[in-house]
Amino acid sequence: MTLLRQGEGDPHLPHPPVSAYPSTPTIFAGVRHAHAEARARGSGQARQVGGLGDGGVHLISNAGHVTGA
Repeated sequence: MTLLRQGEGDPHLPHPPVSAYPSTPTIFAGVRHAHAEARARGSGQARQVGGLGDGGVHLISNAGHVTGA
């Protein structure tokens, strides 16, 4: 299982002045983009016959930092 949440913050931008700290977001600035993934894998063998299976689901919210996408 994987969960990733990412804000729009850009570490290359200059830091805000100290006077703006109270109103500056500290984590997940902007629209939060989120991925959630759950996967399962299995294999088995009976006599001379074997099988392998793999499946999962991948959910994305606010794709590209666009609200509701």
